[in-house]
Amino acid sequence: MASNPIYALFWIIVLAIAWPIAMACAVIWILIQPFEACCTCFKDISRSLEGFVKWPQDCGTAIKNCSSSCPSPV
Repeated sequence: MASNPIYALFWIIVLAIAWPIAMACAVIWILIQPFEACCTCFKDISRSLEGFVKWPQDCGTAIKNCSSSCPSPV
């Protein structure tokens, strides 16, 4: 499949949205980490927040590859 540079521009715009979301989720994710060992209900929440924290990395990969598929945070 041929790469389209328009997708790279689109993912740069999405990355500008993903950074603040990832920063907010990172704070909550760090605060939940100690309680994950005590209560198993925090494990699913932690896993979901970790996906949002890593979302900018996935957007960066989509920018590099000019990917047309959406990098989902979850």
